[in-house]
Amino acid sequence: MLRSVWFDITHPSLTNIRYYIRFLSDKFYARLTNSIDYSSEILHWKRAYYRYHVSGEYPEWWDANLTKNRYSKEMRQVLEILSKDFNEKLKLIDVGSGPVTSFFEYLNITAWKIITVDPLAKLYNHLNKKYKVNYPLKCIEGTGERLDELFEQNNFHLVLSQNAMDHAISPQEFINKLYYILKPGGFMNLFGFVKVGTREKWTGLHQHDLHVEGNHLFLTNREKSINNLNITKKLNMTLFYKNVEGSAPGDFFTLIYRKN
Repeated sequence: MLRSVWFDITHPSLTNIRYYIRFLSDKFYARLTNSIDYSSEILHWKRAYYRYHVSGEYPEWWDANLTKNRYSKEMRQVLEILSKDFNEKLKLIDVGSGPVTSFFEYLNITAWKIITVDPLAKLYNHLNKKYKVNYPLKCIEGTGERLDELFEQNNFHLVLSQNAMDHAISPQEFINKLYYILKPGGFMNLFGFVKVGTREKWTGLHQHDLHVEGNHLFLTNREKSINNLNITKKLNMTLFYKNVEGSAPGDFFTLIYRKN
């Protein structure tokens, strides 16, 4: 964060000034209308694209990061199993994908259909076009809680959520809808940070804490009206893989379930 702010200070421009003015306007409007405040996320990505464009580093630098993610080995294992078990074109969905999907390294595999969904899809599509990023997917606008309005039940072989569920208005409804669109025998891959709401001091979209106990994912919200709720217990799934780096706020967790 400090590095990006320092860049803005040392590279003043009308573009960045407009971005900050729009940020303040968006934040004020969200509070006035009691609507979801995406202002910080919007500012972050506008500045990120602009910063790397100006510095000569296009957003392609994300490519290398994505292909070296810490769960790529397990992802490949899951896809190998699905390819063997389903004699059909695999459908993969990344919910809360951000501007570039975590399925990036698989985009050239024509035997698989990859779909991305994000509330800020219009922004990402605009930025990718504006800065001429070589990225073939057009993101679909939508939220995890309303996936059933976009897709039929039992539709996808693999559903993925990375660092997105805790940003939702209702993480419980988010995971329920992931389960709804997932085929029996398909995999649900969940990746995130432990108690990120606490770590981020409940700012912006960080209004929930997630943590892992045993084979399940638990939810607590800022107001504690939801406190240590097991949001995977009622879903008919079997744990396939688990990796939890620790229990401290900010530690990374990986949970991969298979729908029975």
